[in-house]
Amino acid sequence: MVYPIVFGQLLGILGSMKGMTSESVASQCVLKLYQDGGIQMIDRGETQQLAQFAAHFVTDTDQTQGCNFANFVPFGEETPLQRAEWIKFLGVFANLESRANQVYDAVKQNYLCLSKTVSSQTRSFKPIAAWMQYDNVSGVWSFTKETYKLKYVEDAGGENIDKSINKITYNTSNPDDLEDLHAILCVSYRVFLIMKV
Repeated sequence: MVYPIVFGQLLGILGSMKGMTSESVASQCVLKLYQDGGIQMIDRGETQQLAQFAAHFVTDTDQTQGCNFANFVPFGEETPLQRAEWIKFLGVFANLESRANQVYDAVKQNYLCLSKTVSSQTRSFKPIAAWMQYDNVSGVWSFTKETYKLKYVEDAGGENIDKSINKITYNTSNPDDLEDLHAILCVSYRVFLIMKV
């Protein structure tokens, strides 16, 4: 079974994971399984290779897929809890609906509790956060405006970087862009950057 890794870990089914389509994985457990030969690297374009698995979870719904694929699209959700609820979808494939519901309920309870705790506190300073990502191909840094990321910041008691920054992309090979980005980062000493490379 090939499936989204974090939810697989939470469901306790990493042992049934047999393949992955990228080495860009944050889970040390999965990387160790891959290095030890327990998980194989699969070319996502090789439909014959993918056919051997009970399920292949995909996020690209525009491409033709084999008969064993399942669309996994939490990326369309606008809040962190809506995205987290997709664990229930994966739980069905592993016959672990009860476990998936337990995990989601615990995540939801903790998230709402922490959010409520933060919102009940008054403070003179709110951290300001900017979500940024870097595109290796184009060499461009950009501020992201994905709703769920902005919601994380608000629910944690912070503020999102203000709308006065009207340019959202900065090309690092363009000296003017690089200088502008540097100026924002230097002047905004209270800005916490959350970067995705």
